[in-house]
Amino acid sequence: MKKCLLSLVALLVATFAWADTITLTTNSSASTWTGDVNGYTTTINGWNLTYEKSASTNDCVAPSSDHIRVYKNAKFTIAPATASNEAIVKVVLSCTASKYAAVPSTSVGTVSASGTTVTWEGSANQVVLDATGSQLRIKTIEITTATSDAVLAPSISPNGGEYVVGDEVDVTIKAAAGQDVYYAINSDDVGDAEEYTDPLKVTSNTTIYAWATDGTTTSEAASATFNFTAPVADIAAFNALEKGKAAKFAGELIAVYQNSSNLIVQDASGRMLVYGSVGKTYNNGDVIAAGARGIVSAYGGNAQLSPVADSFATGVAGTAVAPEVKAVTDLANCNFLDYVKLEGVYFTLDAGKTKNYTVSDGTNKFAAYNQFGITIEGLAEGAKFNVEGFMSSYNGTPQLQPTSVTLADASGIIGVSSLKESFDSALPTTWASVNVSGDKEWTYKSYSNNGYASMSAYGAEAVPVETWLISPALNVKDAELKTISFKTQVNAYSTTSTQFKAYVLNDVDPAKATVKTELPAALAEAPESGFSAWVGSGDIDLSTYGDVVYVGFHYVAPEAASATWCIDDFMFNYVEEEPVVLGTKESPITVAEAMAAYVDGEEKEAWVTGYIVGCLDGSKDKPVFTTEGAVNTNVIIADDAKCNDVALCLPVQLPSGAVRTGLNLVNNPANLGAKITINGDIMKYFTIAGLKNSTEYVIVAPSAIEDVNADINAPVEYYNLQGVKVVNPENGIFIKKQAGKATKVVM
Repeated sequence: MKKCLLSLVALLVATFAWADTITLTTNSSASTWTGDVNGYTTTINGWNLTYEKSASTNDCVAPSSDHIRVYKNAKFTIAPATASNEAIVKVVLSCTASKYAAVPSTSVGTVSASGTTVTWEGSANQVVLDATGSQLRIKTIEITTATSDAVLAPSISPNGGEYVVGDEVDVTIKAAAGQDVYYAINSDDVGDAEEYTDPLKVTSNTTIYAWATDGTTTSEAASATFNFTAPVADIAAFNALEKGKAAKFAGELIAVYQNSSNLIVQDASGRMLVYGSVGKTYNNGDVIAAGARGIVSAYGGNAQLSPVADSFATGVAGTAVAPEVKAVTDLANCNFLDYVKLEGVYFTLDAGKTKNYTVSDGTNKFAAYNQFGITIEGLAEGAKFNVEGFMSSYNGTPQLQPTSVTLADASGIIGVSSLKESFDSALPTTWASVNVSGDKEWTYKSYSNNGYASMSAYGAEAVPVETWLISPALNVKDAELKTISFKTQVNAYSTTSTQFKAYVLNDVDPAKATVKTELPAALAEAPESGFSAWVGSGDIDLSTYGDVVYVGFHYVAPEAASATWCIDDFMFNYVEEEPVVLGTKESPITVAEAMAAYVDGEEKEAWVTGYIVGCLDGSKDKPVFTTEGAVNTNVIIADDAKCNDVALCLPVQLPSGAVRTGLNLVNNPANLGAKITINGDIMKYFTIAGLKNSTEYVIVAPSAIEDVNADINAPVEYYNLQGVKVVNPENGIFIKKQAGKATKVVM
């Protein structure tokens, strides 16, 4: 029934009679959330909470154990489950970290951020925040309400959006108890309003305006805009749509390639990237029935579809799509998502990169990027490959995104004939990390300058965690030593529920392997606390498993509380070279020879002999040639027992333990002048040539300094107790040196 509201319009300044505050916990234990990749919703203590995917966000994820994630550009709505005359006047979001608490945008009120909190203030019946600054990771929500003497605008649900022609949207309008609701279609004139009684059905482009009234005062208008786009006939028509529009395909689509969240489809008019979960697995050539839909988004200037998962039908097997054979020189003229194949080309990893490659015919080059994270094996100088993939671009520069890289001579044995992997700086790209479930993968770690591969489910938000680390293909057939060995380490945390095993496989994908046999490897055992020592696996024979095999390390943790397993020094058909040692214990090199052998940045194992003539007090510029003021962490040795020129001395590090205990001058002053033979690594120490990492020494001859007779005619030198030479000593304690003998004197 039409009813004029002009007589009811009276705008008042709102005042609040009292305020109340409630705190809501968002985690998965506090409430049952329902939804999918497009959005999740729940009701907690009378409040409806919703976060929704927009055209440019990632898929929505279910709440974790302690927070929800509202991805960048997604919308988060807070509204009372039952409308009332209480206004929301303040909302405080407590986030997991400051980087996940950037200021969102809002159309009503004001919003600010400080540290890990986001604060909205205003007066509204619902609060809608757009995460434009960054994603929000929300742990708790504090809501303050107050009874208002103003009539608040009603809520409209859904609050507009993008739809497809043929959709029928039920729209509900709510106001506080005891208030009437009026609405107008495509008019913000309250005089055009009608009384609202039942949900409205919207099927075309519409803006709904709504007012609430208590019979005396009428609220400001609430509004919601609904846009409807006609179904698109094909991909070419889709590409003409604006970003953010809804799209529904009237015709079939053909799957060409699928990898994780990437699905490339085509029809007669072109190809399209669908980015996001579609809830189905497709093979090349599968036919997807008409009706697939989503929202138009964009990446790198190219349109893509953010899908509505349940609109994608199960594929029906069809004719596989073959790539078009191209030359390297053709690639610059290809179009976005052209499916191409290059035969017999060089494929090399760019220096210092992990995903950037170069394709070359020997003269012409083209950039490739491993966007899909495929396993690329057998890279070697001079090797040629067949490469398949899709054309794309990065910052306007065209590039090839490979889907398959195989040796051009498919009849040959694929695999490395020898391998030593110490994981010195990163997980090599030739190793595959295969995630079966959960949200944790193998990573590179380093401790005490030693790199290794590490896996832990600690902190996982999705469990169970099951993952593999797979070696490159190993050419057992041509290997002289058909064995592998490796080292493992494990910590003590929750080891009873964590499983770790080593397998031999005949496929880099464990799900496809027809050979999957546990190897008889010696593995580390968990200590009572901390990490175990590194444990060698022993030599494991691979000769009975096939000509080309893979070694897979399998980690399973049923919960986030899990053990950490580490792998290092993986070797296949590899014999460690015996290190070259300069000198021997029986025939050591001299100090001069050790200094001559020094090369900055290298370590050379050696046995060195010389006389202990002092030590360095923190710097090569602070030599101490006496026991007075000595330190216990190093000594300096020379070829001459009387040497007092630091430039002719070799500093020797004294590691804690027997070496330090036996040689340091603080506890062993009689060692001054003693001749020793000591092992260690010749390397940089105190910025000069030195000897470090010693484990063994021999005192060849004890000190003879006391037997050196001072020549009364020899020149005299004086030093203070810090080792600094003093020309005219007076009023203090000094070290007197004459003819190689040092004595303490008082002046």
